Amino acid sequence: MPPKDLTRARTDSSRWVLQPRLQALALGLGALLLLPLAVDAQLDQTCMVSALNRAAAVQEDGSWVLPNVPSTVGRLRIRATCVDGNATRSGQSNFFVLPTNGVLRVDDVVFDAPAPVPATLALTAPVEVLSAAGATAQLAALATLPDGSTRDVTAAAAGTNYTVSNSRIATVSSDGRVTAVASGTVLLSAANEGALSVIRLRVVLSGDSDGDGLPDDLEIALGLDPNNPADAFADLDNDGLTNLEEFQLGTDLRNPDTDGDTLRDGEEGGYGTNPLLFDTDGDGFSDGLEVRLGTDPLDPNSFDLTAGLTSIAVVPPSFRLIYNTVLTEASIRLRVTGTLLDGTTIDLTSRETGYASSDLSICSFGAEPGRVFAGANGSCTVIASNGGRTAQAAGTVTTFSPVALSQIAIPGFTHNVEVAGDY
Repeated sequence: MPPKDLTRARTDSSRWVLQPRLQALALGLGALLLLPLAVDAQLDQTCMVSALNRAAAVQEDGSWVLPNVPSTVGRLRIRATCVDGNATRSGQSNFFVLPTNGVLRVDDVVFDAPAPVPATLALTAPVEVLSAAGATAQLAALATLPDGSTRDVTAAAAGTNYTVSNSRIATVSSDGRVTAVASGTVLLSAANEGALSVIRLRVVLSGDSDGDGLPDDLEIALGLDPNNPADAFADLDNDGLTNLEEFQLGTDLRNPDTDGDTLRDGEEGGYGTNPLLFDTDGDGFSDGLEVRLGTDPLDPNSFDLTAGLTSIAVVPPSFRLIYNTVLTEASIRLRVTGTLLDGTTIDLTSRETGYASSDLSICSFGAEPGRVFAGANGSCTVIASNGGRTAQAAGTVTTFSPVALSQIAIPGFTHNVEVAGDY
């Protein structure tokens, strides 16, 4: 193996210790390991860093690791909170975009002017209808802060991420400019550090010869008659909604289940769910599965893991921890996923999952769900349980005690130590 890069040395008059640079590895499609660009002098063991509800403790030397951060959320930043006695410091990094399946090292956290997290977000558009191909409208995003003040966060640089429900009807730029493509209705959403706002926008690119509310170009594309007003009251895909209702809602006139949640578009209104959202309340269970299980698809706290799970799995299924007696700690965070009745998967690592070890002297646990710490030499089995289902991971712990081979007296503080092989 090639020698590890080494980035920092600390010395006294009689000994020196080299700290290996943390290496980042992609952990799966869209998941990353976030690392600091360099050891941050403003961070220490009194601090916690977080992003997207994932948190990690900072080591004494200012280093930290934040694993399994999804790369599909757009711009985000690292926030840090440090509590030392009665003093609390808060800070954040600049906004950045995660590359899919890539590696990212994050700039230093700045404590000088902590930016508050938006409490709510309001998204507005200057028009409700775009009437020409290529016509544009600039969205505006206004964040309300915890103290009641507001801030314009329209620009991408302010951390706002825009999405559109159907890019075949309209597109939206990173700075919130909407461009019409084809007739139809779309949902536009803006998100900024957890605050979300959604609006509806219609695109009508042609006239309406029969006055039925459906644009002529849409009727022609669907094989309908632009001169027959009865088309608007037909149900092209037999989902319980008329063609006109689907056009107004933004659902697919040719797909009876636009969001794929097993509820037909026409059924969703009876449950109050959104036919454009697979999981209206965001609890990880599709609207159709919640209806099937008898839970409330509008309440994120209403779900049934016992009835909804078919199996759970632990990743990785086996692991090895090398306990360095000098560094004093070795650990790994296991990830627990569940497969639901409808075939979808859900992350259960921090969600009502219990953890047990066959030998706590070898493999033990801390406050962070799924985190396993090395103890004595030996083998162990970690058992995860949730909803009456169990899964296991086999662990091996090996103790390693470094032995000093030589030493050199270097007076003062050593600013740079270069290592090549054994030299």
